[in-house]
Amino acid sequence: MKIYLVRHGQTAWNVAGRWQGTTDIPLDETGLAQAAKLAQKMTQYKIEKIYSSPLVRAKVTAQAVADKFNLPITYERELEEIRLGPIEGLTHAEIAENHADMFKLWETTHDADIAGVESNNSLQKRAFDTFDAICEKEDTDILVVTHGAWINRLICKLLHIPLEHRMRWHTSNVGLSIVNCIKKDNVREYTVVTVNDESHL
Repeated sequence: MKIYLVRHGQTAWNVAGRWQGTTDIPLDETGLAQAAKLAQKMTQYKIEKIYSSPLVRAKVTAQAVADKFNLPITYERELEEIRLGPIEGLTHAEIAENHADMFKLWETTHDADIAGVESNNSLQKRAFDTFDAICEKEDTDILVVTHGAWINRLICKLLHIPLEHRMRWHTSNVGLSIVNCIKKDNVREYTVVTVNDESHL
């Protein structure tokens, strides 16, 4: 089976460089157009189920594809973006200026215990456990619409990329990554086939 991982379309906060986390920001006009382009792109594949983060930017992106395929969407809270608490809505510069010590700890200590802020290790475990659970119960090709950091930490896990190198690659809005899953004796083996295909944009 194949799992098609897609980041949501563009929002105004993406353009402004604001860290969204779980703040529920809608797609902007460009994001809506990107979702339509993604839906057309996905017609070259055979997907039978759709999973999505319940945050509106992911829901609307997923719905564009669902309408094309006439498929329902299963919403899964654990597909939500990294939870960033007090630094959501701030730019990188604002975080570095106003939360310098906390930000340094979060950036360099991947299991840092900071109130309201999910660690990179925690996000990676959540992403992989959710992904693996979906793959365990499904046996058809599926689309998963989620978020940039979520996909980033998952791909790092699947490719054995240390988290300190996580920012050496990027997931674009409606960028498409494809993972193969082979099931053998209740064991799932994953192979990353494509990372951040944006040829439809």
